[in-house]
Formats: sequence, structure tokens, C-alpha cells
Amino acid sequence: DLRDENSSKATEPRVDYTRHMMVTDDFTSKAAPATCTDDALTPSGRCNSFAALGNAMLPWQTGISQEDTVRALHEDGVEALVFRLVESHSASAELLLLAVPEALEAHGQLIDCLAAAIIAAIGAMLPGMPRLEMVVSLGNEAVSQRRSYSWSPPYGRREDVPPPVFSFCSDRKSFWDIPLPSSLCYRFRPRCKGKDSGDATSGRLTYTKQEEECYVFRLLTSYGELLRYRPMGRAMEEEAVTMDDLVLNSGVVVLKSWSVQSTPMAEEMTSRCDLLMARAAA
Repeated sequence: DLRDENSSKATEPRVDYTRHMMVTDDFTSKAAPATCTDDALTPSGRCNSFAALGNAMLPWQTGISQEDTVRALHEDGVEALVFRLVESHSASAELLLLAVPEALEAHGQLIDCLAAAIIAAIGAMLPGMPRLEMVVSLGNEAVSQRRSYSWSPPYGRREDVPPPVFSFCSDRKSFWDIPLPSSLCYRFRPRCKGKDSGDATSGRLTYTKQEEECYVFRLLTSYGELLRYRPMGRAMEEEAVTMDDLVLNSGVVVLKSWSVQSTPMAEEMTSRCDLLMARAAA
């Protein structure tokens, strides 16, 4: 909790997790960190905080099925959470957390922080979002290492790439994992092997609150679009994985839920993100 201990509200138990979704109040004025990749450097010598979004979803352009959620949870060494959106009607929905029971005890604050970030993004998308089901790795290193560094589409699905997993510790050149913002929930997230140091801002990208919100908004928008489609060569009547099937096949259970209310801000959010992304690339 970042509140002043002398504040009149300091004794209140509630933690505002949106306060922990970023590290700094001004990223765009800072020079590129030492770890900035060449393709993320801007003409002015800064590091584009949105560069990873450019090809984050490219490997799965042929579509993502619910079966991939089960496959992701069966990847070797995966310790992960599943966030599933259950829409009740166009104006509201429920975000469910599925995980092994031990995860809630060990990562409770990270889970609440991630849920807050997801809800802030999908509230603006809710009326047109058919569903969302995402697997987030809790590991301190990425899950799926790439054996090829070629980015020549089109990609296949199961034969060529692993199922999509979101990760705090992904190097998008070396791993298939979909990179989350490096400063997202930094206080609670796993420390990445060989990347994180004692200095909270050393050698990595940091984001303003608006930049981070836009990153997550764009990331989930792109991901959600792929969930609308069936993979090539698969029958259109492919059955959805029910909650019971997911629990039975992966061992996870529903541990927590949050209410999600629609916010009529999609156009405003899109315009704001367009502006921030253009500024970050300059």
C-alpha cells in the first residue's frame, strides 16, 4: 500500500491495486534502458514502450480455441492462473479466477492487481467482447523457448507454436510467451531470472498509468479478436470447453470472482491509446 502512513486513511485495510500497475509517472521523457532491443528504439533514441505489441499475437493469427487453455496449463513447468470472462448480459459480466488452491494463498495480492488491470481494460470492450480466457504464467522465467528466430508468417497452430501464455518474463525474440508490461503489478509479480535487480527501474521499461492501461487494453483487444475465430481446418461446431471440463482436464478450480461493468469509453480509450502510441514511437 503506497498511502502515507500519517494519512487519516492509512489504517483502512483496502489496497488500491491500480497504484501498483506502474512504477514511474513519466516514461516518455526518459532515455532508453540498456535492455532496449534495436527494433524498439525510436528515432529520438528512446525505447518504445509499445513495441512488443507489434507482433505479440502474430503466431496465433489463424485463431485460438478454448482447447488451447487446457494445453497451456499442461505445458512443462507451468505454474499459472486462468482468467475467464463470463458475460451475463451486454452491460455486465463476471471475471473468474481459476487456479490450483495454493496459488491464491501464495499470490493473492498479485491476483487482485492483475484482475484490476484486466477489468480496467475490458470494461470499455465489454459490449462487443464475446469472451476472454487467458493463461498467465507465475514463473520467474518464460515458459516456451523459440527454436527459430524467423518471423515469416503464416504460422500454423499446434504443429508450429505452443498455446498462448501471458508472461511477466518473456523476451519476445527468444520466447513464445506473450509479454505483459514489465512494470505491471511490479510490487507483487515474480522477479525474472537474470533481468530484475534490486533497483525497481534499472534496465527495464517503465510506464505511466495511462501507458500501462493502453498497453493492456491493446493487448487484450488483439487477443480477444483471435478468440472469435475457429482455427483453420477445424469444424465450426467445435464445442466450447465447459467449466467442468476445464476443471477436470487441468486440475484448476474457481477460486475467486469479480464483477465487471461496461464503461462506454471504447472510442475515448482507442483515441487516447493512438495518441500515446504515436508519441512513444517518435
